[in-house]
Amino acid sequence: MNQDSPSNISFIVVVEEEPPQRNFSLKDLPSASKIDVIARNILALFPNQTPNLNITYYAFFTQKSPKALMVRNLVLHDISMDEIFIASKIRDALESLTIEENNREDQLAWISHVDFQTFLEKIANDNDLLFYLKEDGDSFSTKITRDVLGKKIVFLLGGRRDISAIHEKVLLSFDLEKISLGEKAYLASQCLTLIKYEIEKLMNQ
Repeated sequence: MNQDSPSNISFIVVVEEEPPQRNFSLKDLPSASKIDVIARNILALFPNQTPNLNITYYAFFTQKSPKALMVRNLVLHDISMDEIFIASKIRDALESLTIEENNREDQLAWISHVDFQTFLEKIANDNDLLFYLKEDGDSFSTKITRDVLGKKIVFLLGGRRDISAIHEKVLLSFDLEKISLGEKAYLASQCLTLIKYEIEKLMNQ
């Protein structure tokens, strides 16, 4: 692959919770639809300082009125930014909730979808390769090689708990492969960090 060619990776964390309320409290993030988990995920990926690596993060909330939080090109000027700061940005974005993602420049934006199937259909149409992180999947290193660089790659995984059976059935109806990071159980934020690190290593080879 030409080293000047950008690599595009997206992460979709499936959160089996309702979307947070617009006025959720910053004093109890776990009770606000696990926004603490989402904030840690975002801090694991941004700011992204790797040239030619474009990262997009989605947290898809499956319950009641499904919504996806989309994060990309997030610039944090102060490395001391913490979960509370990120949560406040997520809450601010709820105030400008819109349906369409097209041509959106916002660093954090909420997108409404009819259901999980509809969301994944759009993701599948817009990307080249979909991978589902699962303990019984093939080894990450055998599937993610330099050959995939330059393609639009999506990694899907569960949030604080596994993806429910009903949503996993929908997910597995798409053309994707199951991959594993190993026998050890990782938090979602650790998975994101590891995958980003491995992609960066491949880009520097």
